[in-house]
Amino acid sequence: MRMEERLRLVEEMIAERPDSLSVAVPTHALKALLKHCRDRDEIQYKYLKQREKAKYYQEHTHSLRVALKRIQKKEGVPG
Repeated sequence: MRMEERLRLVEEMIAERPDSLSVAVPTHALKALLKHCRDRDEIQYKYLKQREKAKYYQEHTHSLRVALKRIQKKEGVPG
C-alpha cells in the first residue's frame, strides 16, 4: 500500500470519528507509518538509481567491448 493510500485511509478514519482519533490511530502509529513510508520510498529511490547506473555501465561496457574487438580485428589479434 502506498503512502498516499495509507494517509487517505487515516483521513477517512478521522472524518468518520474525529473524537476517537487518539483511540483509533495513536500518534506513535502515525509517526511509525510515515517513517516506514519515507524509508521505503528512500530505498526504492536508491534501488532505481542503482538500476539506472547498472544499465548505463552495462551498455557502456558493451560498446567498449565491441570497439575493442573491432580494433583487435583490424590489427589481426586473435580474439
